[in-house]
Amino acid sequence: MVKAPSALCHLSACLVWAGAVLGLATAIRSNGVANGLMFAVEALQAARAFVKQPSGSSVVAVGAAGLGGILVALGTILPQYIAYTIYCNGPDGALREWCHYAVPSIYTYVQDVYWNVGFLRYWTPNQIPLFILAAPVLSLLIVSGYQIFCKPSSTAAFVSLNHADHRVLIQALAASQAIVGLLALTSYHVQVISRLASGYAVWYWWIASFLMDKVSQSRGRSIVVFMVMYGGIQAALYSSFLPPA
Repeated sequence: MVKAPSALCHLSACLVWAGAVLGLATAIRSNGVANGLMFAVEALQAARAFVKQPSGSSVVAVGAAGLGGILVALGTILPQYIAYTIYCNGPDGALREWCHYAVPSIYTYVQDVYWNVGFLRYWTPNQIPLFILAAPVLSLLIVSGYQIFCKPSSTAAFVSLNHADHRVLIQALAASQAIVGLLALTSYHVQVISRLASGYAVWYWWIASFLMDKVSQSRGRSIVVFMVMYGGIQAALYSSFLPPA
């Protein structure tokens, strides 16, 4: 697919700008690094196009996607680097424990030591109510992510799928959403997924596809009604400093 120079410049600028914005978001919420998957996929597709037919536009596309992905990654790397320069530059005996890790990450250390975050650590009997609270959102993220990954054409009413590359990007979005859902199930404080979910578009498209289909419209309406109630209940709980806070 050949793009006009002006269109290519606009798309490239949007990719870099999106990477910068998502990088800032990742600096605040580490799960944002999953968005880097989309940039990696876009860069690989542009590289494949370059191999098939070398051109300046392919080089620009690879560079823009790659730079956008780097900016997303910097949202994780820069805060870690700043922490490392502050806490890991003294004498060896005075260094913090995490400074000696193979990957010296203050974030991983704090999550491990102070929040007890780790694989299946949250799977204890007293956390069952929080898993029940998170179950609806986890189900939406994982099921919709899996189904749209397998059948990206179900989003055709909302996203242009005129080109094969678009379908691949939709699959990347679906995969990143499902991955975050699975990580929340196994490794996070599971209740946070009810807040993180709002930043992923795929499950919204999935519900909308039900609403636009006469056969499954009632199912879509039921999900919407439930989510409105669910959101209201969560808002009341959150404002009272109760889970999912």
